[in-house]
Amino acid sequence: MPEPLVSLRNITFEREETILHDASWEIREDQHWVVMGPNGSGKTTLLRILTGYENPTSGEVFTLGGTEDADEGWFDIRKSIGWVSMALAHRIEEDLFAADVVLTGREGIINFWEKPEKEDVEKTIKIMHRIDAWHQRDRLWGQLSQGERQRILIGRALMNESKLLVLDEPCAGLDPVAREHFLQFLEQLMRQKETPSIILVTHHVEEIIPPFTHALLMKQGRVLASGSITQTITAENLTKTFDAQVSLRTTKNKRLQLDVEALGDKKVF
Repeated sequence: MPEPLVSLRNITFEREETILHDASWEIREDQHWVVMGPNGSGKTTLLRILTGYENPTSGEVFTLGGTEDADEGWFDIRKSIGWVSMALAHRIEEDLFAADVVLTGREGIINFWEKPEKEDVEKTIKIMHRIDAWHQRDRLWGQLSQGERQRILIGRALMNESKLLVLDEPCAGLDPVAREHFLQFLEQLMRQKETPSIILVTHHVEEIIPPFTHALLMKQGRVLASGSITQTITAENLTKTFDAQVSLRTTKNKRLQLDVEALGDKKVF
């Protein structure tokens, strides 16, 4: 078999305390993953190690042909991984045009003001059409809604032909209608042949659209379950993950719906 896009083996990460315990994860081409777990379960730390922004205390990391102990090349590897998050959105200057935000993905930088090359402009136009955002090309970043910003950030990631795209809770803060519009857009994008493997970080099974193939569940810094959606996203596994009895049902649009049973005397906050 060809080498995986990502292989994390027995990853432990320690700071003042142990955040990750012996975590392993493998991602192959044509796989799209959902990552779920309670706040503080280690999801963000695992993804920062995957993308080369953190080095593990112990364990092996293989990402897009590179390793964490390579003398050079981590920046080039990171340029091939798109990351969409609200933290990134807040770093973009509000008077930057939407098309220019997409353009910055060419070099993997933020707030790029230099005169672009002709081929970069042509590629930006192509990407803007691909994400159905050409009509927003001359709108300022500060004028875009949160859902529109997420779409533009995905275009920015596609600009550099990313092989892996991480979506860090992209629906957080969206109203129900805006969320459905975004998920519809994402599903259309994922069905295109040239779309990279996508990792969606979410707390909501309702956001698992049909193109997602695999899931990783985390709890207290450990991988609780990993594998195909049908084998991993189960009521039993989610009950263990969130320490509450839950049930699952399938809706008319072939998406999952989670119901939390009575919590009794359990204290969540």
